[in-house]
Amino acid sequence: MVSSRLFGERVVNSYRNSKLYTDIVFYPNNSEHKEENREFQCGPAIAVTQKGRLFFAWEAGGYMEPCNDQYLILRYSDDFGKTLSDDILEINFNKEYNIHVSDSVLWIDPLEKLHVFWCQEDATPYDVGHVPKYFYNSKGQRWCAVDGLLFKDFLRCTWEIVCDNPNEKKLKWSKPRSVFDGNMINPPIVLKSGRWVYPSYISDEETISYYISDNKGKTFVKKTGGKMLKTQCAETSFYEGNEGEIVFLQRSYGKLGKAISCDNAESFGDAYETEIYNCNTKATSLKLSNGHILICNNDSATDRINMSIYLSVDNGNTWIKKLLDIRGTSNPSLVEYNNTVFLVYDHERLTEREIVYAKFTEEDILNNKNIELISLSKPTCPISPYFQKWCESARNFILED
Repeated sequence: MVSSRLFGERVVNSYRNSKLYTDIVFYPNNSEHKEENREFQCGPAIAVTQKGRLFFAWEAGGYMEPCNDQYLILRYSDDFGKTLSDDILEINFNKEYNIHVSDSVLWIDPLEKLHVFWCQEDATPYDVGHVPKYFYNSKGQRWCAVDGLLFKDFLRCTWEIVCDNPNEKKLKWSKPRSVFDGNMINPPIVLKSGRWVYPSYISDEETISYYISDNKGKTFVKKTGGKMLKTQCAETSFYEGNEGEIVFLQRSYGKLGKAISCDNAESFGDAYETEIYNCNTKATSLKLSNGHILICNNDSATDRINMSIYLSVDNGNTWIKKLLDIRGTSNPSLVEYNNTVFLVYDHERLTEREIVYAKFTEEDILNNKNIELISLSKPTCPISPYFQKWCESARNFILED
């Protein structure tokens, strides 16, 4: 395929980001972005069509996060992960307007359209070189300055581009659009009522926030709920229980947070701690076709280790845990196809830079069977020479507004 480029429209967003501008490349051919040259990879996402085509996306480029060389890539597989296509889509940092991109999310909607979501934020000029400088603002949120730019990591909005024919060889794409304020890192869910619920959170707000659409994603309404547990960034997800309740999950310090809605996601109560450990990192949830519930999460209160699956066969009252990976891991994403669950997550994003893939059934969890972990992508270039400097800087935060 011939490489081509698409620029999204500049819009004035209702949030603090204005001048947002997307740079998308179809069938990219930039040799510097080849897999073997990537010094950083993280945050994979996964989706599957009704015909079984798997889509994968993740963040790559640069030597740390955030960085002005970061980009998002999209690939697919027609044989359930045995082989992958070349990169078919690349969403780039826009160096003209200093727009950072991150956090890809994939979703197949009930109309069988593929949505590729991502987050954008403005970076501002700052006198700093390759060695990053970290700040905590007065709300305890982390900012980072590196390579001449300051990234205020929580002033984001969510964008999307949509493919109407995800099973075809030649994919047709919509224009990119800015959909709503905030950061979305897990896919939307569709309620039995037909309402679409989007887990986009706004990190400098202490209450639960999200968006709903009652017209299949044409327009969105922001909703708020009770108070969240303390966290640097909530990275929320939803699932619908079997008694009509909508369950909200969030990352937090020590335990996974949970809140309940009993009114079709019109509102939520305050979040509270569950019995599931969480080390303030992303968890994801999935309601299976048989009504059972899965959560994937790091089973640790302190470290990003022990990637585990939790299965509930009684609507979330009790959980069966299956440890998958004791290594340093994060950012899981789940889908189901024909009673098989597909999982992706990252392994040591700065050193190994590996995207890990697994597939399993509910019976594998119940019978405690071994689940094969497959390396979907692992660059071969050396670790960035700035890695150690990044580690030293990450341990030295400055309190500053």
